[in-house]
Amino acid sequence: MDEPLPPELVQLLGAPASSSTAAWEAFLRSYSPLLLHASRHGMESYDDGMDAYAYVLDKLRADDFHKLRTFRPDSRARFSTWLVLVARRICVDWRRERYGRPTGGAAPSGDSPREVRRRLIDLTTAALDLDAVIDTSAVDAEHQLRRDELYALVHEAIGELDPRDQLLLTLRFVDGLSARDIDAIQSWGGPTLVYRRIDQLKTTLRRRLAWRGVDTPVP
Repeated sequence: MDEPLPPELVQLLGAPASSSTAAWEAFLRSYSPLLLHASRHGMESYDDGMDAYAYVLDKLRADDFHKLRTFRPDSRARFSTWLVLVARRICVDWRRERYGRPTGGAAPSGDSPREVRRRLIDLTTAALDLDAVIDTSAVDAEHQLRRDELYALVHEAIGELDPRDQLLLTLRFVDGLSARDIDAIQSWGGPTLVYRRIDQLKTTLRRRLAWRGVDTPVP
């Protein structure tokens, strides 16, 4: 089932011109910490991060919030995760405007949605120690097939989590943030509660994978 649009986004996109500023400020009260984190990710200095953040806000607000209007809720992309990816792609544009394109054919530093989802699955799988359920003595082709099937099940299980929990896993396993930094963005009530929630999510994912039959070594 598709997730409903966040109320802050509904209010923003439906606001008349006379109240768009207030709706934008309400939207930022909810999502500014997330956008600030995404903008400062990988920047070499504090000033670069803040300049990129201002650039992101300008682009999101441009043309009557055109970029935000392109979001379509579905079971694969939560709004908060989608917003982080959009902000990072905008930051790639900011880098190109300020510093030019990378030389030597280097790839841009922004993460595509597929790359982020793959890294989240890879790192969450490692955190769950799911290699223990795969028989590494199997023939390579069959081993890879089983691993791909396992990754698909992990992806499905992660997709069933609350958007806030999905973002928590992304911040921890993809971005490598500390519990303290995650708490500053998501307000869990302290680093201890961040770690506790991560442990709870690991247990939840293991149970959901067990329900899917991933609880014994895969031949």
